[in-house]
Amino acid sequence: ETGLFEPEMSQLSPVEQDKRCVVQQGMAWPLEVFKTRLRGWGVRCPEKIFEGSFLAEYTGYLTTSVEGDDSYHFGMDHFILRQSESEGDVEKDPVEDCLTLDALNCGSVARFFNHSCEANMVLQPVLTKNRATKHDYRIALFALRDIDPNEELTYDYGYQLIEGRELLCVCGAKTCKGRIL
Repeated sequence: ETGLFEPEMSQLSPVEQDKRCVVQQGMAWPLEVFKTRLRGWGVRCPEKIFEGSFLAEYTGYLTTSVEGDDSYHFGMDHFILRQSESEGDVEKDPVEDCLTLDALNCGSVARFFNHSCEANMVLQPVLTKNRATKHDYRIALFALRDIDPNEELTYDYGYQLIEGRELLCVCGAKTCKGRIL
């Protein structure tokens, strides 16, 4: 798993902050949530976005994958909850113990980004350093290429196919796989 590391902002000059702490500084683009024709809500920007630009951070309540409706869950399956020794040797299903960000009732604009088989954004884990918690783990979205004004912002959800569960893809891309799940 790869990712980015951003140092503590207070330790850097303003020029260095601009170069090295893009996620900690927050969103810089005027993103708009809009109603799409086939896919519910979506997000766009009235300005041209340049390749590599930070667009948004996926935020929500930190929970486990077994809690609640998963419509706005972002799976962080590389983080498995570990049972402490004092709790005994009960074996748990790792799938049920994966952490997720639940953005159903709270979260950033990123919860409205739709899937596309030809995405124009990419997810990138970012580790940031701060005084209070030492490190924060963040999920950031960056532009994969230049994005035209008012073009819908999308990323590939990267879902694994699950037997008995199917979700059709309606992204409309030329290389559409036909299903997300």
